[in-house]
Amino acid sequence: MRAHAKYILTVLCMSLIGYAFAQTIPAPDLNCVTKNGQIDSLTWELPVVTCGGSFIAYYILSSTSPTGPFTTIATIPTQSTTSYTSPNGGNTIYYYMLSDFDCPGFTAVPSDTLDNINPTAPEIEYITVVGNGIKIKWADGVDPETFGYVVFHFPDGNTSIDPFNIADVFDTVYIDSAVVPNNNPQAYTLSSMDSCGNRGARNPNIHQTMYLTVADSICNQTAHLDWTPYIGWDQIRNYFIYKNDTLIDSTAVPNFIYNIQGYDSLLAFKIRATDGSGRFHSYSNIVTRTIEPLQPVQSLELLNVTVNNEFVSIEWLPDLDADIAAFKILRGSFSTDPDDTIETLFFSSFVNNVFQFTDSKNLTPADRNYYYRVVSVDSCGNIFPSNVGNTILLQGAPLRELNNLEVELNWNEPELGIGELVTSYVLFREVNNIPVVVDTFDALTLSYIDDISAIRADDGQITYFIKATYELEGFPYISLSNPLGIKPFHKPIFPNAFSPNNDGRNDVFNPVMRFVSEEDYMLRIFVRWGQKVFESSSPQTGWVGTFLNAGKELPQAFYIYRLQYKSLNGELITHHQGNVMLVR
Repeated sequence: MRAHAKYILTVLCMSLIGYAFAQTIPAPDLNCVTKNGQIDSLTWELPVVTCGGSFIAYYILSSTSPTGPFTTIATIPTQSTTSYTSPNGGNTIYYYMLSDFDCPGFTAVPSDTLDNINPTAPEIEYITVVGNGIKIKWADGVDPETFGYVVFHFPDGNTSIDPFNIADVFDTVYIDSAVVPNNNPQAYTLSSMDSCGNRGARNPNIHQTMYLTVADSICNQTAHLDWTPYIGWDQIRNYFIYKNDTLIDSTAVPNFIYNIQGYDSLLAFKIRATDGSGRFHSYSNIVTRTIEPLQPVQSLELLNVTVNNEFVSIEWLPDLDADIAAFKILRGSFSTDPDDTIETLFFSSFVNNVFQFTDSKNLTPADRNYYYRVVSVDSCGNIFPSNVGNTILLQGAPLRELNNLEVELNWNEPELGIGELVTSYVLFREVNNIPVVVDTFDALTLSYIDDISAIRADDGQITYFIKATYELEGFPYISLSNPLGIKPFHKPIFPNAFSPNNDGRNDVFNPVMRFVSEEDYMLRIFVRWGQKVFESSSPQTGWVGTFLNAGKELPQAFYIYRLQYKSLNGELITHHQGNVMLVR
């Protein structure tokens, strides 16, 4: 018997129905007709005849038309014969067979009519993604010689073909589990095959699945869905968009924008296409996305701005629960609203949640106030500014009208504008590299006059700085001012008489001087009529009452002195003149 079971069932059913009316003699089961040039080869399976009569012959009939008329072209006298060759003249020939047994009263039933053309490919109804594979569904074959189907896979559209897969004639569905639907579109077509292995032409109507991609945008809170159109149907009625297996919308074009609502932690998208008749459907691959809404910045506090010698250090506290990509450091020196970006720092560069930055770019903290602001930037470019903080600018100068033995100092309040409360200011004076506390002040005191009459500075330099202490949300913070270097200007003090008698008291005439540079120093002594009797270029060398230090003592009298010197602040003084009494 032929393995074409579908048609066996048909024949058996017909035989059983016909048995009630007439007894029949079955024909050979004509399997296939293979055309080889102008020769057709017929193969069949022997029938099972139960009428009891002896075998007479098998008859082969042919026609150039499927509806006939058919004529007998061969008589097969041997019962065991299962094949025959016949010239076809290059034409399409249709064949069927009859059995002849010596069974009076029995009627011979013809076999299926087969032609010498390879079987025609069926039409694909749809292909669709199912799980991790592709389901191909097609209509029944149209040719009786169809024994099975060949499934062709085009992994690159139409450019190449995978090794074919064989589906049985009973099947109209094939699952290709060797593909990965999430990689690219998948395309298929079919051909039919007879029991002799002859394959007909591939159906030229290739079907291709939809391939869905999703690009989510946290910044816009959207998911952009794009997919390749379904290929193979004459018409597509619509595309239906599913989110988490729930239909959310439909569209006629292969793209869609989904607006993320609230907190969508896990989204699974797929597309269903429907053909023009509404009978067939195809699903795309499933694309999942974990989308968390952008967490906006709720707070950003600049906590401290302090001078660090020639630099400025700032400290801030960001919203650690927010999405932050970077910080921008803004500075201003002439405005309380800083707008000059001096640095951009990536959030990932900070460790242990310590957010600090030291500004060293073109700074002169002793000359002006600097204002700072920190701006957080999230991954979408949104910004959130902090409050503004400023440095403490300590300024001061000697009070010249008080013989330059006092220094007047003043400073500004460090302001952050977020509820900070200054508790105290401490003024430090540094002499000979040793800082000491001058005084402590309350929050309202912003100036001080320092008495330096007892100060002895080796280099004539006095350095001041202010330390402000303030509280913010119960935590103490310290902000330092710029170091302020003062070189006081001090008038020299001249004795009005001296007695060089080596008694250890007033033996040398020399001005009492502090905070004076040795540069350009010159002391000259003259008699009343103008003759110079002494000259010194060092503050350490005074006059002992001799003529040009040659050992000749000068008589008791009034002498004229003239002093030239330069203060440590660079001012050259050339007009100090007076009288001194030399006592003998």
